Amino acid sequence: MAIRTLWNVGAKVNSLEADVDFFAALGATVRLRETLERPDRSVQYAMLEWAGTRLYLTPEPVFEQQLPRALGAGLTHIVVEVDNIEESVQTAVNAGAVVRVAPEVVQGGFGKREIAFVESPGGVIIEFIDIIEDALDKSV
Repeated sequence: MAIRTLWNVGAKVNSLEADVDFFAALGATVRLRETLERPDRSVQYAMLEWAGTRLYLTPEPVFEQQLPRALGAGLTHIVVEVDNIEESVQTAVNAGAVVRVAPEVVQGGFGKREIAFVESPGGVIIEFIDIIEDALDKSV
């Protein structure tokens, strides 16, 4: 499993508008704000550049319904870019992780990517991504 880089940190927020405004006041740049159409629902989110990385804000993380517990507002997951989704998921499972979202391809204003979510034995959610097409500037 080859990890390329930390790609973003995700957070669940009570008010997307309020937190986008808050982080913008702290110097963040809003790179993308849209509604992502999922097979079972629509998910609003914003992607910001801040403090040398990206911050993903949403009132409803896409993996939340697959968890055995509700998430409160706050940091929810880390996203790492990898070379091979299937290998990364298998390595995590072999180390004790539970798959929360199996590998799938998603597309939106960010471009196109393959994603998967796993949960570590201690409860940390990790999203593996393999960027197929990047619509966001890679300057971060």
